[in-house]
Amino acid sequence: MYVRAVAEGMRKISYAGYRFPPEVIHQTIWLYLRFTLSFRDVEDLLAERGIAVSYETVRRWVNHFGPMIAVHLRKRRPNSPVTKSRFQFVCVAMAITSAAGSPSMTAIRAKVMAVSVRRTRTMALRASAASFGVPFP
Repeated sequence: MYVRAVAEGMRKISYAGYRFPPEVIHQTIWLYLRFTLSFRDVEDLLAERGIAVSYETVRRWVNHFGPMIAVHLRKRRPNSPVTKSRFQFVCVAMAITSAAGSPSMTAIRAKVMAVSVRRTRTMALRASAASFGVPFP
C-alpha cells in the first residue's frame, strides 16, 4: 500500500509514545492537508473507518508531524523536468553560441538567451511558489 511505503520512507520521524500506528497518523495528516477539511471532518472520516480519534488529536498530530512530513516531502520532490531540461538547453545553447560565431551574431544570441534564461527562472519560481501556495507576481 502507498501509505505504508511513504511511512516506511519516513522512519526518521519518531512515532514512539503514540497510540496509533504511523500509517494512521500519516493518513490523518494527509487527509487534513490534501483536502480542505476541518479537524472535525477528518475525525468523522476516521470514525467511518472505525478509528476513534478526537479532532483535538488530529490538530495535535498536524501541528507536531505536519512540518516534519513537509520537510521530508520537499527533500524527495524531484525538480520539474520541463524547467530543468529547458534551463540546461539554454545553458548549452549559450555555451555553443559563445564558443563559435561572429561577434555581432554572438551578442544577439546572448541577448536572446539571457531573456530565455530570465523567463525560465521566472517560470521555475512561479512553479515552486505555487507548490507552496504562495502567490508570485
